[in-house]
Amino acid sequence: MENDQQDAAFVDLAGALELIGGFAAAATPEALIESALRATQHHAAGHKACVLRTAGQRYRLVAPEQADGAPSYLPPFAQLLLESGHAPGRCPTIREHGALGLPLTGPGGRHLGYLCCWQSGQSSLAPRQLHMLSLIAAALSASLAALSALARERRLLRQIIDNVPDQIYVKDAAGRFIIGNRAAAAGIGVDSPQQLEGRSDLEFFPIACRTRFHEDEQGIIGTGEAIVDQIEESINRAGLRRWYSTTKVPLLDDAGRVHGIVGLSRDVTTRMSSDEAIRLRNRALEASNDAVIITGCREPDYPVSFINPAFERMTGFTPEQARQRSLAALLGLEIGNPSSAGLLEALREQREGRAVLRCPRKDGGVFWSDIRMAPVRDAGGVVSHYVFTISDISKARDTEQQLERLASLDMLTGLPNRRLLLDRLTQALAMGERGGFVVGVAFIDLDRLKHVNDTHGHDAGDAVLRAVGQRVLACVRKCDTVGRLGGDEFVLVSLHNTKASGKQAAAQEGGGLVYITRMLEKIQGKVAQPVAVGGLDLSATCSIGMSLFPRDGKDAETLLRHAENAMNVAKKNGRNKIEFNPEP
Repeated sequence: MENDQQDAAFVDLAGALELIGGFAAAATPEALIESALRATQHHAAGHKACVLRTAGQRYRLVAPEQADGAPSYLPPFAQLLLESGHAPGRCPTIREHGALGLPLTGPGGRHLGYLCCWQSGQSSLAPRQLHMLSLIAAALSASLAALSALARERRLLRQIIDNVPDQIYVKDAAGRFIIGNRAAAAGIGVDSPQQLEGRSDLEFFPIACRTRFHEDEQGIIGTGEAIVDQIEESINRAGLRRWYSTTKVPLLDDAGRVHGIVGLSRDVTTRMSSDEAIRLRNRALEASNDAVIITGCREPDYPVSFINPAFERMTGFTPEQARQRSLAALLGLEIGNPSSAGLLEALREQREGRAVLRCPRKDGGVFWSDIRMAPVRDAGGVVSHYVFTISDISKARDTEQQLERLASLDMLTGLPNRRLLLDRLTQALAMGERGGFVVGVAFIDLDRLKHVNDTHGHDAGDAVLRAVGQRVLACVRKCDTVGRLGGDEFVLVSLHNTKASGKQAAAQEGGGLVYITRMLEKIQGKVAQPVAVGGLDLSATCSIGMSLFPRDGKDAETLLRHAENAMNVAKKNGRNKIEFNPEP
């Protein structure tokens, strides 16, 4: 019997701890009311029962305004008479019945309901009957109190599990849901936990999921062994795919037998996505051909915290060996080295940087590397680490240098071509301007090379050109430059220090003219020696024109023009001669 709320037609006064009401027998309705008043007159108005139940029915008050707060009642058949229009006073059955109400109470005197008894006739209940009814009421009170406590516990349990963000559910041995929380209902795809009760996974999940769930749960029921933190994928009835960390334990009855499972599933989709992203990044780092170094930033030597396999392949240093070395030692960073300056400055300013450096290898070798650096900031925006990506560009660098050499060297003789020759001459003039040096420019042209080409072929002529280039190169110092302009024309650039003293000054008297003249005469003699080509001795001579910086000009084009003019004068004077600028 539950305690119902008061409405317009009924009054429910709770809290009585002892007999309320009493046996009432009367011949008239007024006598019935008086009997009820006498039975309850020693109780407070707030503790007087006014609702009695039989088979789930409630009875209306009879003339409550006459009861002065103490109610009187009618049984169902009397109620029917009233509803049919018969007044209580004219109803003989009312005069033949009495009523008894026993309160049903719980812990602390909390009112739970009433045990009601109606009796036909006008005799009173015997004391033993009253005692028996009191015992029944006490037993019912205890049962109702237990049921009430159980209901409270269920409500508390429901409040607790419904406020847990993880899915919590209980299933019986057949896989039917006994209970589930709101998170379970939402994850499975129903509106409320009550929609889970009595239903199985068959109604909610695709066959692959429900088969896997059923096998796991039947294994628990069969073995009694729990599943702990199992990562599993779930697809609900709406097609939503999620990942869960699931723990399922056996549900035991009083005899210790497994008769179901208790499950908890935590949504780890976000974590799985993050873990997957981390795995992909790690795999990319492992597979990368570029070396990667991660360092700290709070220590002055930027200690290494991570290297990928490519770094070990590239340098030979293991992760442990790399951690024992400073960043500068690993990358070949040097204070004062212009190549290192940009990257060192970027480190100080905590910004991105890039440099091309010669990195050391464990075996003592070096390799050209393209190094890119980027700072890593923490959640507060403070730099916590640096990431260095290192590309081995040795082959590319060698190719680049080879192309540069090819672009600046004569393909036939290997001597500097016009481009490199002009660059060397410009540098020599700058040094002469700063140091007061004399720069000599000699224009060398072979005599009658056309005859060799016409008589013996161009291959023979090319052989002569290569031999002449090497012979001229053998006659000069390492600081001098010998280049080929093209065809049969060569140029010598020679720098001389006119501020020398002693024997060196005497040898270079006249602004170095005597020394240069002797060097040109030596060249002329070497060039005139026969060249062996295909069993033939081919001879060639040369005409040489000479100009001097600063006497004959201060720029490369002017000096070359004067030297060429002097060479043309030498040819006109019979070839195989040396002439100085005719326009000093």
